[in-house]
Formats: sequence, C-alpha cells, structure tokens
Amino acid sequence: MIGSEVLKILETAAAIDGDFKVFGASKHKYRLNAPVSADFVRNAQEQYGFTLPEDYFRFITEIGDGGAGEDYGLYSFKEYITKNNPGYEKERQGLKLPLEIRPMTDEDGKYSGLAPEFFKSNREKCFFDPHYYDDDNDGFSDGCLTLGTRGCQYDFVLALSGEHRGRVFDIDNEGGFVLIADSFEEFYSRWLDKISNVDRLKGQIEFWTNLRKH
Repeated sequence: MIGSEVLKILETAAAIDGDFKVFGASKHKYRLNAPVSADFVRNAQEQYGFTLPEDYFRFITEIGDGGAGEDYGLYSFKEYITKNNPGYEKERQGLKLPLEIRPMTDEDGKYSGLAPEFFKSNREKCFFDPHYYDDDNDGFSDGCLTLGTRGCQYDFVLALSGEHRGRVFDIDNEGGFVLIADSFEEFYSRWLDKISNVDRLKGQIEFWTNLRKH
C-alpha cells in the first residue's frame, strides 16, 4: 500500500460521508493517526519478545498508527503498548506466546458465538482456542494482537506466531476464530476497496440513515 493513495481514498470517503452515517465512521472519521516511529515498535518487540508481520509494521510506521478502518477502526499500537493497565500488561506478555488454535469441531461450535448456519458452510475458516479460558489467559488468546473491535463481543486480531502468522481473524468472546484475510494488507485493502466504491458507499450511507430512523 502507498500512503498517499490510502489517504486520498480516506479523504474522498470523508467528503462523501460527511456526516459519518456509516457504522463506526463517527468514531474514526476516516482519519488515520500519525505513524509511530520504527524505533518505538522495535523496542516494544524486544521488550515483549514478539515480531510484527512486515506489512503491519510498515503500515503503522509509514502510513498511520490506528484510526480509520473497518467498523470502529484500528487501535493504536503505541497506545496499546503504553497503556498503564494490568489487563493490558497481561495481554502484552502473551504476545510472545504461541497462538494455539485448532479447526473448530461441532462441539466447539456449540459454545462459540458463531451462527450455526455460518459454521456449517464455512468450516474451513473456523477455528477455536481451547486455552481461551485457562487461568493464565482469563478471556484472551495468546499470540495475537487485537487490531480493533466490531462492537459487542466481536473483535478482529492479527496472528503473530505459528502456522497462521500474519493472518487476520474475527474472534468472539467464547474462543471462536474466523479467518477473514491472509494478511493485514489484504484485510485493509479490502476495506479501502469498499469505501472507494462510490455507489456502494452511498448505499451504506442510505442504509444506516434509514435504519436509525426506525
């Protein structure tokens, strides 16, 4: 991705959706935060013992560290690393650990937040973290970085280790994972394609405007 092209798409979308009617747009307003320094990221990686996928590293150090993105947008990596909170520190310590997810079974599917119909028709994309509620985890998965939230019980995360390294997943608060992109660049480019389609964007504005009237 080229930063100037990304910013141009965001500026055009903001001009079309000037009142931020599309879901989540009022949160990020189609704006990216300033990039974080590469030295800060490298220091964080050394401190916590993980390595970011190269495409995400480039994005946050060259284009923008959080802000405009799917639904409520992208979290800031710098804020995540510097947030003074015991829960965040526990998650940061887990970044260096392996992401141990397995293909979702029928039994796993009963306890996940996935709709049964979706699971049946998308089994190859569905995974489960059997350690999600272990005492050491307490409701989060090791080896992945939370990129943002869709609201309620659903977030999207970037895998940092193992066979799924670099992939992006939707997750629920029951240990369910759904593969949505093979890389961060694919994930973000797909969203840019959506908002750069003027007719589609206008349709979304109309949809959310009408929905809020009822």
